[in-house]
Amino acid sequence: MKKIFLVVAIIASSHLVNAQEIKKVKAADIVKMMDTTNHPIVINLWATWCGPCVNELKYFEKVVDKFKDNNVELVLISLDYPEDYTKVAPFVNKKGYKATVYWLDEQETSVIQTLVDRSFEGAIPFSIFSNKATKYRAAHSAQLTESGLKKEIEKLIK
Repeated sequence: MKKIFLVVAIIASSHLVNAQEIKKVKAADIVKMMDTTNHPIVINLWATWCGPCVNELKYFEKVVDKFKDNNVELVLISLDYPEDYTKVAPFVNKKGYKATVYWLDEQETSVIQTLVDRSFEGAIPFSIFSNKATKYRAAHSAQLTESGLKKEIEKLIK
């Protein structure tokens, strides 16, 4: 009986170690990320209830991982509603996402549009590709295909 308990405890604790905490950020924090990072960064605005968002996230990590030698970072920013904030971490952990995930603690589209990217009109998924070193910056306001994402990252690292 003690052995069974020990095995269950080890398995449970390994899941807790891998569980990701979702920190809250403001739009100004996203700007700071882009302005201070010394490597290429892909920022994806998404939500757990957004079908196209969840669909593209299936391959975002896989594609970005192919560019790990170029130090490309993937950051996922959840735009889930405040009442759904507590659902984000279980969703992320269930899916096994390895990227850094934040929840945007602001609900006004205009704040994101004003501070983060002028082309943002509230539709998600929305991805920003930023490389401070090369001054490259691009944004996409629709679901990217896997090949489209790869092409955009190739531009990002040039």
